[in-house]
Amino acid sequence: MPGTFTTIVNHDLFNYLLDLEVKRATRYSYFFSLLFLEIDQEYRPEVSDTAARLILNEIREVDIVGKVETKRFSVLLQAETKPTLYIAERIRGRILNYTFNNHFNHKEPGANHQAGEKDLKITVSVGGACFPTHGSDAGELTAQALLLLDKARVEGGNKVYVLDLL
Repeated sequence: MPGTFTTIVNHDLFNYLLDLEVKRATRYSYFFSLLFLEIDQEYRPEVSDTAARLILNEIREVDIVGKVETKRFSVLLQAETKPTLYIAERIRGRILNYTFNNHFNHKEPGANHQAGEKDLKITVSVGGACFPTHGSDAGELTAQALLLLDKARVEGGNKVYVLDLL
């Protein structure tokens, strides 16, 4: 589909797009949400690449995914708080239910593995906040979402926290 955004943007571009979204949402009075997702385990970069594809598969083409660090992603969603929680839970579940082997290739459940291969499961922690309810600018919104991401990680990971829906 021409014009479809199907890639992960870098951290600087994501921050630029977040600032633009704040300006548009302020001007036209609409809501959007910001998520931060972090892989809970330490794995090779290939896991991060696959997790990025899984995130892209669970969002709409109008939403934007950024890669903050090797294990951390940011997502701009055209959604209010409650739908944001549903989308975040769907992403968390998709990653949780995806099976990786030690070569980081997807294996269908029940597929024959070669000797020595071990299935890997990864989990993600997610924190989210909605504009303008939880922050009046990009900095405040980011701080709120990161605070909830940290809460999810401290409480053992594999959790989703969205402000006002704890």
